[in-house]
Amino acid sequence: GPSINMKVVLYNDCFIPGTQHHFGCELVKETFKAHFYRVDIDLIGSVTKENVRLNEVDHDLLSKADLVVVNGEGSLHHNRRNDLIEIAAKYPAVLVNSVWENNIVDGLENFKYISVRESASYDAMLADSGIRPELVPDIIFSNIRLLGLTGQQDSGKQLKVGHIRHFSGIRTMQSADKFLRELKTCTSVTSESFHGIIAAKMAGIPIDRILDSNTHKNTALMRDITNTSSYIPWAVNTINKMFENLHNL
Repeated sequence: GPSINMKVVLYNDCFIPGTQHHFGCELVKETFKAHFYRVDIDLIGSVTKENVRLNEVDHDLLSKADLVVVNGEGSLHHNRRNDLIEIAAKYPAVLVNSVWENNIVDGLENFKYISVRESASYDAMLADSGIRPELVPDIIFSNIRLLGLTGQQDSGKQLKVGHIRHFSGIRTMQSADKFLRELKTCTSVTSESFHGIIAAKMAGIPIDRILDSNTHKNTALMRDITNTSSYIPWAVNTINKMFENLHNL
């Protein structure tokens, strides 16, 4: 018979196979799909950041969704992607997995639910808008591949995890398989990549140094991990609950 499952569309899907391959975006998409499947939600399609850039947003698709799940990722800072917020004025929507820094914008109150990934974004959103989001770590903390990842601690290799502009060490712009294979050979890492920090933490690989990104997310994540006992089990539990609650919105 017809599906009675809740239908969702993922907005700001950053994983675009065959073009800009980024291990973090691949793991994020994989984790969204796994959770939707687990809680009986049908992912009927997604709007990529490329669709937005090219002004090719499929509004027919969005209007078929019971809920639009806006993936904030590292996008919501310095008023760069306010299209993410405008979605909630047009469709029933939630904002999840987000950074928040220096956005001067209205419209957050239209979301049925908001979660941010680290405490600096929580503080900033509360200060900017009076809205108190939920603090739910980046969803890849619950990724099945990362939960099974262990580093080869005895290799003696110290590597940098950087974005494409850093030619030393492991590039983030590659498939998750290749990235994680390389990461497992490190004894310690220096990272400017938010998802690189998470992957190293999950593998139990010490982090020598955090390089700044274009937002407060890296330093805030490290502070949260340091200040929270059993951070990873707490993260997994909190992420699981967030997806289970989507049905009630």
